[in-house]
Amino acid sequence: MSRSQIVLKGQGVSPGIAIGKVFTLEKKDHQAEPLSIDASLAEQELQKFEQALANTKRELLDIAGTVASQLDPQHLQIFQAQIMLLDDPEVRKEVEKEIRENLKSASAAYREVVERSLSVLQKSSNQYLRERVSDVQAVRNRVLHQLAGGKLLSKIELASPAIILADSLAPGELIQLNRKNILGLALKEAGATSHVALLSKAFNIPTVVAWEDGLESEPKESSAIIDGHTGKVILYPDQETLIFYQRRKKVWEAQLSKAAKLSGLPAQTKDKVKITLLANIDIPEEAELALKYGAEGVGLFRTEFLFLSASGFPTEEGQFQIYNKVLEKFCPRPVTIRTTDLGGDKLFGATDDNRDPNPFLGWRAVRVCLDSPALFRTQLRALYRASVKGNLKIMIPMVSCVEEVRQLKRMVKEVQRELRKEKVKFNPKVPLGIMVEIPSAALNASGLAKEVDFFSLGTNDLTQYTLAVDRGNKKVGHLFDELNPAVLKLIQMTIQAARRNKIEVSICGELAAFPLALPALIGLGLDKLSVAPVNLARVKTTLSKINLAKARKLAQKLCTMTEKESVRKALKGLFK
Repeated sequence: MSRSQIVLKGQGVSPGIAIGKVFTLEKKDHQAEPLSIDASLAEQELQKFEQALANTKRELLDIAGTVASQLDPQHLQIFQAQIMLLDDPEVRKEVEKEIRENLKSASAAYREVVERSLSVLQKSSNQYLRERVSDVQAVRNRVLHQLAGGKLLSKIELASPAIILADSLAPGELIQLNRKNILGLALKEAGATSHVALLSKAFNIPTVVAWEDGLESEPKESSAIIDGHTGKVILYPDQETLIFYQRRKKVWEAQLSKAAKLSGLPAQTKDKVKITLLANIDIPEEAELALKYGAEGVGLFRTEFLFLSASGFPTEEGQFQIYNKVLEKFCPRPVTIRTTDLGGDKLFGATDDNRDPNPFLGWRAVRVCLDSPALFRTQLRALYRASVKGNLKIMIPMVSCVEEVRQLKRMVKEVQRELRKEKVKFNPKVPLGIMVEIPSAALNASGLAKEVDFFSLGTNDLTQYTLAVDRGNKKVGHLFDELNPAVLKLIQMTIQAARRNKIEVSICGELAAFPLALPALIGLGLDKLSVAPVNLARVKTTLSKINLAKARKLAQKLCTMTEKESVRKALKGLFK
């Protein structure tokens, strides 16, 4: 009897479509263990515990070696953090106490101590801390496997291509899997900033995380579809759904193929006006993809992964190595690196002092940097040190007023003075710009343009703040519309202010990859667009169909409209 189709909604973290059989990872069970021991066996249990830690450490070092040979060295921090958990003196002390004083077996003692730590993390309101649960669980499972008498934890056997469905998957397990047979990943308990999510993106595996609970039992002998774009996991797909996604998969693959073929061709409008196409990247591995698909530089290099991958704040040297690598790869093309855009709760943990009831309107991005000068100065030092290796631009997110910019510029001068005093080479003329993503910045663009070297429009947040809509909220998400006339008027104001003050202006928001929006954007005066690498071909193809002269006339009319449907109707008319 055929099963009814099940659609689970999660968050897509690595794009692509996967269709195939499901491989369900079962939870590891290490319960078969003695709970208590005779006093005479305490020393033996302690030795057993130390040996298990040593074997686990050796295993993690082997995995780290594999990572070093296949990925950017930054990902090594995932396993370095796990090794630090193994070496935690407090854990060792507590386990020894449980064994000696309470006469518990090494397995029972270690499990109890770790479970106490996990309980604290799982109850945290801080998403970042909750997502570190998987690191602790990964280490726990390896140590318990050793204590149960197992050899080094064996690789998960994946004999044929399949979609992996699991509550969680440790980064080490993903590294050890035969990735040629991984069609896609659906991980219920992973988050968008989890280590395994970052790795899946580096490996280009379509991945959905944090899917909602809708399974009454584990799927057996099921086929599935992973939509890494929309965050859908579809089990037991019906024939109509299967055909739809088979077509979507072909379209996606054709888009990637076309991107490679068009990489050497210029991006220009129908009337032969050149438009510069740049790439948005989240991790260093995407730099290669961006170049493959013809990016003329990087319009947005997000640095949040550096702060989410490390066991603590990333060091100056660690950041320098990453920036240096990407700058050298793109040289002489420009690379715009954005300083961290994280909230204080993710950087410092959610305490009573920095817990944000509404993080989008709270202590994040530039506000955290200005209040935490040591953190910001470290990133600035790394950026300026790397500036001699390529064409660097530094971009600050979430700026709302001129006063913030002036404070930032004072910190930049202080860092430059330090580097000169230390006789460290750097480029003192690195352009400093801001993201225009808050309505106050757009409304005061003329004043801000006198203080910075360039603007980059962040239309995702600009739309959210302008319309007072959280696009992740199901009840109001339908109101989120980047083509709303109010948003277009703010974009127009920003571009006009930049032109009057003779500074560069570009866009790095998702709107730049939306074909219908392109006539409005270039018509308003944008000639630099930054999009995800996989969208470069689509944007290039769409631009070739647009007459810029007509787009300019239309854009002026759009900004006088009052209804969003009128805007869309007018834009669709341009393509007829």
